[in-house]
Amino acid sequence: MFTADDVALFPVWQFADGALVPGLSPILSVFPEDAVDGWTLAGWLRTEDPELGAVPLEVLLGGDVDRVRTVARAAARSLAA
Repeated sequence: MFTADDVALFPVWQFADGALVPGLSPILSVFPEDAVDGWTLAGWLRTEDPELGAVPLEVLLGGDVDRVRTVARAAARSLAA
């Protein structure tokens, strides 16, 4: 992600135990880069999703990648519209 003045940011919440949160990469790939910016995606990952009944990032940290992927597909369609 980049700020308005072109500074690259690497949010620490995307890492666990020194590595990318397991399952995060396939979730990110669901969202088209040309339709959903990094800030919107970060907000979605860190905000409780009504379909999940939880925060997507926390569900990923719990290991349920498939469940997050299913909800991410619907969210990507909605956000990209």
